[in-house]
Amino acid sequence: MTNAQADFTFNILRENGIDSSTILSPISIIIALSMAYLGAKENTAAEIRETIAKGIRENEIHPYFSTYLNDSKTFEFITLESANRIYFNQNLKLQDSYVDGIKKYYNGEFEQINFHQTSDAADKINQFVAKATHDKFQNITDPDSINPETSMFLINAIYFKAEWADKFWSFQTFETDFYSSPEKTTKVQMMSKETTFNIPYFENDEYEVLGLPYENHEATMFIILPRERFGLEKVMNEIDISVLIKNMAVSEKMEKEFYIKLPRFKIQSSIDLVEILKTFGIKNAFTEDANFSGISARQNMKISSFSHKALIETDENGSEATAVTQFHYIPLSGKFREPDTIVVDHPFLFIIADKKLNFLFAGTFFG
Repeated sequence: MTNAQADFTFNILRENGIDSSTILSPISIIIALSMAYLGAKENTAAEIRETIAKGIRENEIHPYFSTYLNDSKTFEFITLESANRIYFNQNLKLQDSYVDGIKKYYNGEFEQINFHQTSDAADKINQFVAKATHDKFQNITDPDSINPETSMFLINAIYFKAEWADKFWSFQTFETDFYSSPEKTTKVQMMSKETTFNIPYFENDEYEVLGLPYENHEATMFIILPRERFGLEKVMNEIDISVLIKNMAVSEKMEKEFYIKLPRFKIQSSIDLVEILKTFGIKNAFTEDANFSGISARQNMKISSFSHKALIETDENGSEATAVTQFHYIPLSGKFREPDTIVVDHPFLFIIADKKLNFLFAGTFFG
């Protein structure tokens, strides 16, 4: 699944545009799609599966995410929480098999709701999301955004907080230039540290990758830094993902002393995924031909909206990140070398992954 997640991640970042700072949670989006896939049939199911789990056996998809969700509860030094809830119209009769599957594989919860009472519906959804994201997102929807004819509202929320295995010292942070584009230079707070990290580091002619571990190496932030100052888009478009994954997963970790300069950064993004998912081949789910009869045999539905919000803050102590994926159903009508000094002073890609290389968060930073 790692390669499938990586392909999915890079495709979203490319389609969203590689020209500004962006943050998303690939695993959050994929889990939401997988929960939809659980109730999809025929072409609708085939298109979703081809996008999120190409080459993966059908009977392995839901157990894989079940294992991920259960593993995330066992971390000792980092916080990784995922919450899944489905709000459904009081007139919607859900298939028992769908309810059982969501509970079994995704630890999902169900709550009946009257979408015609739009203020009450928005309040309930916002309260759930605020709790799941530790108040980082408090108002992801409002009464005007609630369609009274909504049949079902599916939400996945993820929250991550971790401290660096080796922290930066705040007294070494200084203001300096970050080269955002040929026309723009931005002032950033640059963290710095001379230290010994037990990390993966690799390079090629186009980019170098540095892995910064969080406590107990339960997760790692990988910084992909183009050698060309304004070469991030080229790297993103030409990168061999299988090579990147292979090097991220390398078991030989070499202890090297080096000096790193990395900016503090805080990014918040909101992405409408409908058109992006259509370019990936998920089209049927948004049309009158959608088949979600595995969710409800009595009520035909299609996905009417699909959005994703994410936030990350990284400083001298570590990172805190959260994301919410929501969608509505409505009825139908390299190689290694010893690094010396690494200065991250131009646009870069970052990926936060757990030990099994699940892509928890990914994004770009332009200052």
